[in-house]
Amino acid sequence: MQSGGSGFCRVGLVLEPGDSCTVSGEVFKVLSDGRGQYGCCLVAGQSISINGFVARRISGTDDWRIEALP
Repeated sequence: MQSGGSGFCRVGLVLEPGDSCTVSGEVFKVLSDGRGQYGCCLVAGQSISINGFVARRISGTDDWRIEALP
């Protein structure tokens, strides 16, 4: 688990609220309310899939798992 910091995204990485990672020059972060944000503008509650990047919220938690990278 990545703990409160930031680094490069990798498949299987689990992020908690406040954590972030970088992929293809964009930042993916988990917001304090459990939503995921990709780049400046794409915010979602359960999953994000864009340009080969896939992250999903882990059921019953505010944590997200990186599932695929471009």
